[in-house]
Amino acid sequence: MSSWAGARGLALNESGRKSLRAAYVLWFVLGHVGAHRFYLDRKATALAMPVLFVLSAAATTVTRIGGLGLVTLLLWALIDAALIPSWVREHNDGFH
Repeated sequence: MSSWAGARGLALNESGRKSLRAAYVLWFVLGHVGAHRFYLDRKATALAMPVLFVLSAAATTVTRIGGLGLVTLLLWALIDAALIPSWVREHNDGFH
């Protein structure tokens, strides 16, 4: 099995169900840009996370106000960590 096939298997099994483990790995590694939200089909709000990250990071180089955006993003990601199990369950309930 190729590494791509293994990664795909972690993210999505044959029945179309989403993996809680994959969602948390994405959250941990790329949570600041909403990867876990894209994976769990929450694309509308997922788009806001990378935009907020880029704008806040850029603003931090000029003014301290960018730090507020980064703190907001951190809090948002921490709240997401608590919500991920219910999102996975909600998604997978549609595949029974």
